[in-house]
Amino acid sequence: MAAGRCDVTFWRDKVVVITGGSAGLGLVLAGHWARAGARVVLLARDQQRLDSARELVQQGAALPPLGFSVDLTQAEQTQTVIDRIQRELGRIDVLVNCAGASTRHALAETAPALFQKQLEQNFMTAVNCTQAALPHLLAARGQVIVVASLAGRTAWPLVGAYVTSKSALVAYAAQLRLELGDRLRVLTVLPGPIQRSNETSRYQAEAERLPERALQPGAGAPVKGLDPDRLAKEILSAAERGQIELVRPWKVSFLFQLQALFPKFGLWLLRRLTR
Repeated sequence: MAAGRCDVTFWRDKVVVITGGSAGLGLVLAGHWARAGARVVLLARDQQRLDSARELVQQGAALPPLGFSVDLTQAEQTQTVIDRIQRELGRIDVLVNCAGASTRHALAETAPALFQKQLEQNFMTAVNCTQAALPHLLAARGQVIVVASLAGRTAWPLVGAYVTSKSALVAYAAQLRLELGDRLRVLTVLPGPIQRSNETSRYQAEAERLPERALQPGAGAPVKGLDPDRLAKEILSAAERGQIELVRPWKVSFLFQLQALFPKFGLWLLRRLTR
């Protein structure tokens, strides 16, 4: 199947659980899966946003989407919700770990508490949800999709806590693939900055003493913002094919390879890019 094309028969009646599904890429993904015939389940904290998201996803959906309010940083809450989904729907075929947040701080001024918070938001949410869902996913010979970031593979100025948390997430996905890959498909998604309406306002307060690039998508990374609709289509297509990794924009893969093969040159190039 061509990249970006979705086979609606592949997803028909499958149960797809999406964390962070009330906004951003998670919401866009939910719409695509619902239109492809899947039973979509949205997980997020804010009930009001969940209700609005469900109404949006319902448009054109083959099956009515569900939504559950849960704090995914809390393991017990997460386990309770996952068990409820299994009881009500009888299976979980796909878990999409899309919940997360980013921040902007100079590394030397980043308090340990902020590292902890970013790890909880971007890493532990995925761990809590995946570990809770694993028995059901393995029984269905299902799939875990981890939406990480280009930051999971390379350092970048002013986002040290975010980079650390996403690196842990990428490593966790690799471990899942190594130990359970014969019974569980695992796709790691490494996207660059994604287009959104509030790109500069999100970091205004915390970036007052930082360079202007801190307010930009990707903290000024020299890559074009990704169209969330196109990215969602590519994720569904990669998942159908059993792909293990999706990097967007794909050209950044060369930088990763340079860093791995020639660390000093890779560091020199990274410093050039961050000037």
